[in-house]
Amino acid sequence: MLTIPQKHDVYLAGVGKLGHLEHLPPTLSLVYEFANDGPIVPYVSGGLNFTWITNKRLEVAGIPLDLEDYSLGLALGAGFVSRVSENWLFNASVKWIDLESDVLAGGAKLTNAQLDPLLWSLGFSYQF
Repeated sequence: MLTIPQKHDVYLAGVGKLGHLEHLPPTLSLVYEFANDGPIVPYVSGGLNFTWITNKRLEVAGIPLDLEDYSLGLALGAGFVSRVSENWLFNASVKWIDLESDVLAGGAKLTNAQLDPLLWSLGFSYQF
C-alpha cells in the first residue's frame, strides 16, 4: 500500500491536544482472500509497516516536543473486493498499524507515544 501523507492530531490524557503530525506509512502485506462464489470477496491481511514521521508540530506547556523520524511495526487489515464489471473492481479496507515513537524534548527522551492509527481506503482497479 502506498499513500499520500496522513495527518493526525495528537492528544495527551489530562492535558488535551499537543499538536499534530503527518506520516507516510508504506506497508507491505500478504493478503488471504476467502473462497467465495458471490460478488463480494472478503480478505484479511498482515504485514510490515515502515513509517516516516514528518511535519511534527507538538508542544506541552510551551515546550516544543519532537518524535523519532521513523517507526517499524506490524500492520493488520481486513476488507473486500467486489467486481463492478468484467474488468473493473472496487476495493474497501481498513488497516491497523503498530506505530510508535519516542517523544523527545531538547534531545532527551521523555516517553514513548503509541499512535497506532486506523487507515481506511477505497479504490478501483482495472484488470487486463
